[in-house]
Order: sequence, then C-alpha cells, then structure tokens
Amino acid sequence: MIKTLAIACTLFFSIQIEKLYSDLIISEFMANNDGNLLDEDNEPSDWIELSNTSNSPISLDGYFLTDDIDEPKKWKLPNRTIPPNSYIVFFASGKDRINNQSESHTNFSLSSNGEYLALTFDGSPISEFSQNYPDQYKNISYGFNDTQRVEGYFSEPTPGNKNSLVRYTGKVDDTRFDIDRGFYNDPLTLQLQPRLKGLQSSIQQMAVILTLKTASKSPQII
Repeated sequence: MIKTLAIACTLFFSIQIEKLYSDLIISEFMANNDGNLLDEDNEPSDWIELSNTSNSPISLDGYFLTDDIDEPKKWKLPNRTIPPNSYIVFFASGKDRINNQSESHTNFSLSSNGEYLALTFDGSPISEFSQNYPDQYKNISYGFNDTQRVEGYFSEPTPGNKNSLVRYTGKVDDTRFDIDRGFYNDPLTLQLQPRLKGLQSSIQQMAVILTLKTASKSPQII
C-alpha cells in the first residue's frame, strides 16, 4: 500500500509502508537502545513491540520473529495471549530466553544499519519490514502508527503503550549537485538530487534554501 506523505522542509515523497496481513503486527522497535529501556539484567537491549489491533484476544502460539528472510521460524514466541488492543514487548538481545510470565529475549539482535524484520505465522510473513528497515538512531524508535497509517520514526518511544505520532519518515542524505563548486561568470542551470537514506522513494517536490554570496554583496538567501 502506497501512501503519499509530507515531512519537514516541504519534502514530499511516496513510501512503501509495512505490509499488514493480520491483526497482530510489529508496531514499534528500537535497534539502537542507549538506556531507553533496560532488561532484567539492567542492560539496554534492543526491543520489539507487537500490537493486537483487534477487539479479540490473540494467542501467540504458532508465531515467530525473525531478522532473516531465509529463516522465517527463527525465534518462536512464548505461549502467551495478548488482550484486545494491547501490546507486548520482547527484548531483541540475542540472549534467547523464553518466559511465559515475564520478559523474553529473542535469539537475535537488531542492526542499527537496517535489516529485514518480520513476524511470521507458521513460517509465513504476516507483518514485515520488507527489504530492509532504514538506519536507526540512538534512543529513537521506529514502526507503524495505525492512526496516521504511516511507517517512520516516532516522536518518542512508547514500548508497551500506544504509539506516539510519527515525527519523520526518513532522513535526507547528502545532496548531489550536477555542477562542481567554483566561480562562474555566466548564468547557469543547477540541478540538485537529494537522496533519502534507507527508503524506496520518488521525489515529487522539494524546496531548497541556498545562500548566494558575491564579491560585492552580503550573503543572500535565494
């Protein structure tokens, strides 16, 4: 499903959001935890939040989490039930601990450089960040806001609770100019090509602020 979104600096683009196949989804995760949430060992493990978006309880029997598209049954979820419109958090620490009453840990950790992440049922993906999710930043969570129908970086992490608003959907990487820097006496046409880091996007409109400085004038914004 394609949504057209707007982010800061009046940059507009289209983004492929998380595929949704069921009422149980990966709603939020943090892959660069620097103390935002501590596990029972008092360590800042990465974490993954699942959300039951339905009005009925969902048993986790038969569900798996994976960061490897070729290993859909990588980590079997504990035998627990998520109440309607509720959340559950698992630590993605690589410690591989199952606890049917308290904290559980996956047998894999998350990469802050982006990777595949999916929730599967009996080996079939039902909620996934296909290809790779984008780069992750310190203490910033990423996921899907069901109200906005948008995937992106949240304004604040809310493990185990309703997600905050998506603050932005991606970061603009270095902008490329089709003409090298230097001094030019004649008018010229300059083309800019911004790159959206970690996103499959098509740029539709962009407003850029440039500073113009000449030998006889003070810097001007154009």
